[in-house]
Amino acid sequence: LYLTLLYKIFGSNVMVARLFKALYGSILCVLVYKLASRSVNKQVGKMAAVFAMLMPNLIYYCGLHLKETEMTFLIVLFLERADFVLRSEKIKFRNILLPILIAGSLFLFRTVVGVVALFSFMTALAFGYNRMVKKGRRVVLALWVVIGVSILAGGTVINEVEEVWLNRHTNQENKRMEQTSRGNQWAQYATGVVMAPMAFVVPFATMVDVDEQYAQQLIHGGAFVKNIMGIFVLLAFYYALKGKKWRDFSLLGAFVIAYLAIISFSGFANSERFHFPALPVIIIMWAYGLSQLNAKNYRWVNAWYFVVLLMEFGWAFFKLGSRGFVSF
Repeated sequence: LYLTLLYKIFGSNVMVARLFKALYGSILCVLVYKLASRSVNKQVGKMAAVFAMLMPNLIYYCGLHLKETEMTFLIVLFLERADFVLRSEKIKFRNILLPILIAGSLFLFRTVVGVVALFSFMTALAFGYNRMVKKGRRVVLALWVVIGVSILAGGTVINEVEEVWLNRHTNQENKRMEQTSRGNQWAQYATGVVMAPMAFVVPFATMVDVDEQYAQQLIHGGAFVKNIMGIFVLLAFYYALKGKKWRDFSLLGAFVIAYLAIISFSGFANSERFHFPALPVIIIMWAYGLSQLNAKNYRWVNAWYFVVLLMEFGWAFFKLGSRGFVSF
């Protein structure tokens, strides 16, 4: 429907859609700055915006005819507007309505994303922003969210969510069987228990040349950047908990943890495309983790370089072994 609208207005030229993707990507960097600035400070916001501007995968997806750029833009817009509402001194109808409408639109892209977006909003209301949101306002906001979602979503979305939940194990098993049948013999071991601890750094860059995986070959640079920057996600979690600032990150944390947990226990735990929607939030975590860097904890960054080296060689070994080229 979106592409049809663009083509009706501007003509059926694929470059028009790509240019709009570039525009959404540019606005996303600004939204990342606002979100990070409110959650931490302007210095972290500036770093996060620069990281988002230069992140290879965010640039690369502007040249693909996929929905990820638009979907990720709406996710960040939802988080920014929801954060604005939660930190506002006064409740205004239009301020509450906008994030609800954006969250509703996410169900048109991927049901799980819409569910996680609303879950993060409710989590932030219940546990976060303690100083900004009083009990009475929490009840009012929660009621608005519930009523708005009930009106916009109806029974169709509820049934779809239930179907996704009931089929979660079957979907993972079918995906692994399909990968195994194509020659990936070790794919059966990539279960949720194995993939969940690595959710903030996967997918790994690979040195294995797999025939016809052209898109995957192009994103290896971006995957390597994500692998290297993974240490700052760990630092962000550590200092957010140590400094008792987790409430300020309740909205972002609830979204990224819930979404990556669902992806890890699905059949797409190692798929870069399915990890992509969480990337802007992870970038904000990079910036916050980097802001906490000092002479004392820098040794963990140095050690991480060796961990990344082991991960890359381990992934290459896994890919070769899954195709029968190596064995224990």
